[in-house]
Amino acid sequence: MWVRGGVLAVILAALAVDLFAFRRDAHEVSIREAATTSAVSVALGLSFGIGVWRFAGGQPAGEYFAGHLIEKALSVETIFVFALILGYFSVPPRYQHRVLVFGGLGALVLRAPK
Repeated sequence: MWVRGGVLAVILAALAVDLFAFRRDAHEVSIREAATTSAVSVALGLSFGIGVWRFAGGQPAGEYFAGHLIEKALSVETIFVFALILGYFSVPPRYQHRVLVFGGLGALVLRAPK
């Protein structure tokens, strides 16, 4: 029960930071900003995997890295679908992040356990 509460607290904190600290102004995301954000995300994921390897061993770390790689591969498909939807509805580039965040929040709320 404590673990679930901790995970939920971390998720809510990350959402709050993303919504209220980093994205106060709507702007078009540059290639440099997108690359930096992606590099930080990958570095955090790899760092966590190294921590799993260090504290839990090779088997759990291998499973984590396999799942992480699959997730990254599947995210390419998701990005393609988002690009199609945003293009179809002609969402200006400066508002695309906001639309995606609120869409993600809506998906989290609708998938929350009852």
